[in-house]
Amino acid sequence: MTSLDSCAGCGKANSGLKACKACELVKYCNVDCQVAHRSKHKKACREKAAELFDMKLFEQPPEREDCPVCMLPMQYDDQGLIFMTCCGKMICDGCFFMMCGSTTRRLLIR
Repeated sequence: MTSLDSCAGCGKANSGLKACKACELVKYCNVDCQVAHRSKHKKACREKAAELFDMKLFEQPPEREDCPVCMLPMQYDDQGLIFMTCCGKMICDGCFFMMCGSTTRRLLIR
């Protein structure tokens, strides 16, 4: 097996190597080297690509955070969340609405 900083096809050390897009196990200096090395790399590539696919498929979603104001679980997407520049935290839309003054609330309702 070649080192990580040399081409898997020709063995030349090169800084502009591109990794195999399917498995990222080996690197090549050009398409010709990739085509020439394909027969040797095919089996390992398929196995690693399947492993990477399974890892991505069964990856757990990020743990839910609670709103620091109301302590209710927040949504996964960013819709309905407000970023507070004072503390760097995200709060839910409802808490932001309640923190607004009564004049601002009247404007938001209309």
